[in-house]
Amino acid sequence: MTKKPGNLASITSWSRDSKRMSVEDFVLKYFGLMIMLALVPFTINDLYFERYAVALADTIVILLIAVDFVSITYFNRILVPRSFLLLGIGLVLLYVVSEQGIMGIYWSYPFISAIYFVLPHNRAILVNVIFLLGMVPLSYEAVGEAESVRIIITMALNGLVAYIFSTIVENQRRFLAEQAITDVLTGAYNRRHLETRRLDLIKESTRHDRRLSKILFDIDHFMSMATRCSVPLLTK
Repeated sequence: MTKKPGNLASITSWSRDSKRMSVEDFVLKYFGLMIMLALVPFTINDLYFERYAVALADTIVILLIAVDFVSITYFNRILVPRSFLLLGIGLVLLYVVSEQGIMGIYWSYPFISAIYFVLPHNRAILVNVIFLLGMVPLSYEAVGEAESVRIIITMALNGLVAYIFSTIVENQRRFLAEQAITDVLTGAYNRRHLETRRLDLIKESTRHDRRLSKILFDIDHFMSMATRCSVPLLTK
């Protein structure tokens, strides 16, 4: 048996995760991985030039993301709640901006994009607003009034675009999920959804030590009745 090349195995894993994971977990896992890989050389650079406070801030972000990355990869769940994770990263990023000015501001744009794909929209908007309010005085101090206005406006537009695209993705996901678990003719849940719910309920009853009962109904001529009921709707 031959072993797959590393790059092919990575592509296969990426494809598999995109199908089985939620959008939030998928973005958190792979976007978090890219952020960790990008931050490591900057952290080493800050240590080399004795910017220990900034290096510590970078390390905190790496550790926060790494905890959830490992948890999602190996246990299919998150340990650090997403809201706490993104808010913590945002506060650390504001600190980095206060210490490094424009070099810290560059990291703000991918952060703003990520929050709308990781958090529910109401929480993402709240985190975004808090972050922008904190960024106003810091950007003014770092680059002056005129440039700080441009920075805040472009960050707000970045958040708006991320909100729009994340909304489109979420609506498409809900539509496809509904199509996958419902019968087209009757609108009732299909066997696939029944099997998924059965396994979820078994796990829940086992976890909480609760009794679980199952009731089955056998309806004679169900499909013929459903077909007759749908005829007026189809011919209308």
